[in-house]
Amino acid sequence: MADVKGANNPDATSVKTNDASGVKLDVRVYPINEPKSTTMAFASVSIADLVAIRGMRIVDSQKGLFVSMPQSQDPKTKEFHDTAFPIAKGLRQEISKAVLDEYALQKGEKPLERKPGLDEKLKSGAAKAAVQPPLAAGSRGHDAVAV
Repeated sequence: MADVKGANNPDATSVKTNDASGVKLDVRVYPINEPKSTTMAFASVSIADLVAIRGMRIVDSQKGLFVSMPQSQDPKTKEFHDTAFPIAKGLRQEISKAVLDEYALQKGEKPLERKPGLDEKLKSGAAKAAVQPPLAAGSRGHDAVAV
């Protein structure tokens, strides 16, 4: 069994935060002192003092750390399926950020800076395009090059 900071261990910390939509998150992270696999820590999140998700894992992959929701394995197909998860993509991102930030703080590191997702990039690009003047007829936005 991995050496994990347990629920009764005072080293497991909690942070209260609110995302842009005002959802209160209570995050608890339990790092594994000497990880023997890609699982670096376990985490629990209470959402708006109404629902708790336990059994989340912080996993170290080739692309970096990510939060894995609790899963169970289908005995017939042997596939894994999330058993608890936020339906709203924005809430899932906020939970992942809060969990990874708390993990970084416990490791003595700065919280991770979240990169904007594709939907945020598209909205930003649309907003920029809306304020730019339209191109002249027949123009493609660059100077024509003679061949």
